[in-house]
Amino acid sequence: MKALTLSAQSLSDLKAQLGETLKTMSPTLAICFSDTSHDPGQIAHLMTEHNITLFGSTSAGEINQGQIIDGSIALILMEIDQSSFDIFFVERAMAERSSETGKEFGDYALSKFEDPSFMIIFSQFTNGEEIIKGLNQSLGREANVYGGMASDSAEVLAPKLYTNAGVVSDGFLGLIFDNTKVEISGFAISGWEAIGTEHTITKAKFNEILEINDQPALDFFIKFFGFYSNPDDDKEVATVNSQYPLQVMRDGDLVLRAPLYSDNEKRSLIMAGPVHEGEKFKFSVSPGFEVIDNTIREMQTYQEQHDQPTAQILFSCKARHWSFGPLVAKEVKALDDTWNIPFVGFFTFGEIGRSFNRKVHYFNETCCLVTISEK
Repeated sequence: MKALTLSAQSLSDLKAQLGETLKTMSPTLAICFSDTSHDPGQIAHLMTEHNITLFGSTSAGEINQGQIIDGSIALILMEIDQSSFDIFFVERAMAERSSETGKEFGDYALSKFEDPSFMIIFSQFTNGEEIIKGLNQSLGREANVYGGMASDSAEVLAPKLYTNAGVVSDGFLGLIFDNTKVEISGFAISGWEAIGTEHTITKAKFNEILEINDQPALDFFIKFFGFYSNPDDDKEVATVNSQYPLQVMRDGDLVLRAPLYSDNEKRSLIMAGPVHEGEKFKFSVSPGFEVIDNTIREMQTYQEQHDQPTAQILFSCKARHWSFGPLVAKEVKALDDTWNIPFVGFFTFGEIGRSFNRKVHYFNETCCLVTISEK
């Protein structure tokens, strides 16, 4: 397996770089994350012209070889046997049928490979937790799956995912690997510290918390952290909220849920992922530089336990970027330095990866790394 990254500021730049690459390499798979200023349909057309299977998403910030390069096209090209992978694409994957989509995805994968592993991207309308549940149900085991929610740098909440078959803002895209030929592995880490006492989500619907400890959720939040200087400024609200994610106890793991925005009429908090009535949580805050140091230590431990992979992909939460600011650049650089292999990623609106306990969860405010190797 060969892998190579490209970073382009325009489609013409990407075409030129791809043309040079094709002189020495015959890529069969492209994993691409691009700013919303670039037409994903044209990227898809370019890959299709050269018979390259495309797995792509718009992004809220692109990562290439240890650098954060906003407004770009970050692409990793892989020369891999076409019999080792496949694509599953659904143009509509609404939240209420996410479990069915996950099961259909698993059924399709099993029709292709006896032992499949997965990388996925999905839209904001899809319930990531239910995708995992449906996939596990189809497989009869916990899936080896990593990925994230498509994001949007234009701040209009219209992210897109794309492949050779099309571009959609409401859908699901899965990349399936034959685990007997290609190994994908990874870990998820947040580094946030819990504060205060434990609380209970006493009323919730999907990703909206209506009540905490039987009190209106927004009022409870304000009592802890104060109100915003300008509650009508959506960007300020999102930034403030992202600094105090909820650490939810789930299956013996801590799963972060970031408040995205609030509903003043309902006095509710809308989260960046599903929550459930009766769940226990603590609020959390960033411990600063220690978060990045923890990530680096985890990466070093992971490196010691694995042979050198061919490539790595990073799904890191945009809210994490908002909260940590320039510290995230240090984190990304350290992850690149660990192996110094082809490396791309993007800032997501939600992440899927493996926890410390090796359980797969849908996270917020978390850094999820994925490595790809040929067996």
